[in-house]
Amino acid sequence: MSYKRMIIHYLISIIYTSLFLITTTIYWYYNIKDSYSLTYNDLYNDVLTIQVSDLEKVNSQNINNIKSYKINLKNEEDHEYKIFLINNNYNSTLTNNYIKYQINDLPVNSLNMDGLLYLNYLTKDKEEEINLKIWISDTYDGNTNYQGSLIVI
Repeated sequence: MSYKRMIIHYLISIIYTSLFLITTTIYWYYNIKDSYSLTYNDLYNDVLTIQVSDLEKVNSQNINNIKSYKINLKNEEDHEYKIFLINNNYNSTLTNNYIKYQINDLPVNSLNMDGLLYLNYLTKDKEEEINLKIWISDTYDGNTNYQGSLIVI
């Protein structure tokens, strides 16, 4: 192999490697960096609790960059499960109607009074992945310091 061909070969290799690294970094930044992934087994006996804080104040049209909670559920027997969001900051004036959420690209909803986000039935040895985004409506004018818990029962 001539000297020129060898240099061209190395340059092409460097370019492909650089493109690969840039592409994977961009993918990681926009799709993975703010996810919380949990696997939860045996819904019948246990309760899963995830701490929620630092909710962003966002317009419902601009929720693509909000961090998501990814919950992987697997059941060892037929069972119904529920996901709740419970406010732990009782001194806050932030009411549930200003808390918005979206599950698995379904329509955007406001949190109801009992904090129930999701209810489903999972049959034995089946799995479900839930992608949940939670934020504060941009129409809320008060203190946005939110402390809460996601609870899977």
